[in-house]
Amino acid sequence: MESKGSTIRLGIFILIGSILFLVAVFLLGNKQSLFSSTFEVKAYFSTIEGLRKGALVRLSGIEVGNVNDLRIMKDSLATVEVTLRLVADIKPFLKEDTRASIETEGLVGNKVIVLHVGSNASKQIESGGTIQADDPLNFGALVNEAKGTLEYTKDMAKNLAEIVAKVNEGSGSIG
Repeated sequence: MESKGSTIRLGIFILIGSILFLVAVFLLGNKQSLFSSTFEVKAYFSTIEGLRKGALVRLSGIEVGNVNDLRIMKDSLATVEVTLRLVADIKPFLKEDTRASIETEGLVGNKVIVLHVGSNASKQIESGGTIQADDPLNFGALVNEAKGTLEYTKDMAKNLAEIVAKVNEGSGSIG
């Protein structure tokens, strides 16, 4: 009889231990801090260019949190609400004129949020407050503009080569 009770206690102990282990793995996998307090702020972007939930948030190159949620706003389909979960230690550095931008990290192209500290004269952002957002560069539009500039440059070089050839032949006049 006593061995049956020991077996049940052992089973309960193993079950509770397994549950605690799974919770710890889940929280660490989501990059949530188990022992430090956090707070949330929001930023609104017109496009997020591949930013994902769980992406890093950095302040002065230091990891200070992650992207907790991404939501398209119902009232404006051109706006994406990004919720940032940040460690409470940086709260004094976040002012009303702090700016958030989406940047590419390394060669792989992972997107991160970079916070740019505001001025000391500004008031501190409260938990649940909003950080001003700078929209990311649209590399597709930049490449298309560069293509147009390159085509224009090629046409100018071709025209210049034709003019130089005519001058060398003695046909045409300069001045």
